[in-house]
Amino acid sequence: MHHLRRRTAGRPLSAFDYLMYGVGLVQPVALVPQVVAIYVDGRKLGVSIATWLALTLFNALWAVYGWRHRDWPILIANVLLAILDVAIVAGVLWY
Repeated sequence: MHHLRRRTAGRPLSAFDYLMYGVGLVQPVALVPQVVAIYVDGRKLGVSIATWLALTLFNALWAVYGWRHRDWPILIANVLLAILDVAIVAGVLWY
């Protein structure tokens, strides 16, 4: 349960830490084509509302986890993902 321990002050970040920070920032970009397909092209064929609702819940829970543990990369990445998830759900329901 090493994730429950706080980082020691001054401990340098590893290359993997930096990689994961980058992944956390880039990951939401992977949802942009789905948002564009729904809002710009009007295509929602094959988009499962149940899946996107579940992903919204999961990302919201991860954001709360990041907030409670003061883990800003987890918080920021999952807030961005939850926003895009909600946009997809809204687009499926709206169009």
